[in-house]
Amino acid sequence: LPACWGRLLRSLQGAPPGSMSWITPGLRPDNKSTAHKAREHGFQLSSRVAPLPEYNAMFDVHLRQLWMNPKIKAGMQSAGFLDEQGRAVDVDAHRRKLYVIEQELAQADCVERHRAME
Repeated sequence: LPACWGRLLRSLQGAPPGSMSWITPGLRPDNKSTAHKAREHGFQLSSRVAPLPEYNAMFDVHLRQLWMNPKIKAGMQSAGFLDEQGRAVDVDAHRRKLYVIEQELAQADCVERHRAME
């Protein structure tokens, strides 16, 4: 293990219960002053949780030259990220379609088995 991991493990093992041991160790020790503790407990942020914007590397203008490379393009096509014309495929939508088809085939198979039993 790297030396920093050893320090991390030693600091977690000696942490008293109720201390700030859940925070990344080594930042600073717990406050001894009651005034500082009260000030920390009264600290409020006005920020809100917001989702990160969705990033799609296939449409990143800075990666356009990478996607034009014939070897990369061939690998992307064989992996199913590009169609035969070289256009990007929405993999999630494709997976949803395949799931629906799979469910329909399973249902048709079940119906066929019941017909065969009758």
